[in-house]
Amino acid sequence: MAQTITFHFQPGTSFLHQMDPRCKIICLALVSLSTLKAVTAGLLLLTLLFAVLAWDADLPGKTIFFELRYFGLFLLVVFISNCLTQPGTPIYSLKGINITREGVVEGLFASWRLALIILMGLLFSVSTRPKDIRTAIEHLLAPIPFVPEKRIAVMMGLIVRFIPVILGTTREISDAQRARAIDQRKNPILRMSRLVLPVMRRTIGRSQRLADAMESRCFDENRPTPPLKMVRTDWQAITLAVFFHIILQSI
Repeated sequence: MAQTITFHFQPGTSFLHQMDPRCKIICLALVSLSTLKAVTAGLLLLTLLFAVLAWDADLPGKTIFFELRYFGLFLLVVFISNCLTQPGTPIYSLKGINITREGVVEGLFASWRLALIILMGLLFSVSTRPKDIRTAIEHLLAPIPFVPEKRIAVMMGLIVRFIPVILGTTREISDAQRARAIDQRKNPILRMSRLVLPVMRRTIGRSQRLADAMESRCFDENRPTPPLKMVRTDWQAITLAVFFHIILQSI
C-alpha cells in the first residue's frame, strides 16, 4: 500500500517548505477566495499552479488521488445535488426529477472549485509542520484586540493533527469492513452507518484520551512561541498571490 501522506507533514526542500507559515496561510486564503469565483480560465490557471507546486514538493500523483478518494464521494454529492436542484433546460427526466444542463455545468464547476481548495489545503499541510501552523496563527491573531490568539492557535493545531488521524481511522475501518464483505451490502445507508459510527466512536475516544493526557501534564496554552521572520521571497509570494487574486476576479 502506498505511504499515507494525506494532511501529514512531509519533510522537503521545496519552495513551499521554505516559506514562512504566515505567508502560506495568507496565500492559501487568497487562492481559496479566488477559487470560489473563478471561471474556466481561472480554474485552469489554478490547476496549473497546483500542478507546479505539487511537482516542486515532490508529491506522487497516484498516492494523492488514492488518499483523497473519500473526498471524491463528497464532490460527487455536490455534483449530483447541483444537477438536481439547478433550474434550466432538462436533459433527463425520471418520475418528476429533472437533470438540467445548467445544473450539470454548475455541478462540474462547484466540484472543480472544491477539489482545488482541498488540494491546495493538502499542499499546505504536507509542507508545514503542525507546530509552525500553531505559531503562525498566534502571530497573525496577536495584533487583533480581545482575541484569545493562543487558545485559537492551540485549537487549530489540534484540528490539524486530528485530520490525518480521522482519515487513517476511516481507512482502517473501511479495510476491515471490506475484508468482511460489508461493502457488498446493497443498502448504501447501512454501509455508510457501519462506517461513520465506528469512526465517530474512535475519534471521540481518542479526543478524550488526548484531553486527559494534556490535563494530567498540566498543559498551559500560554507557552512562549518562537519568533518568525518573513524574508524577501515571502513578501514576493504574497504580492504574487494578491496580483493573482485580482487577475482572477477580472477574468
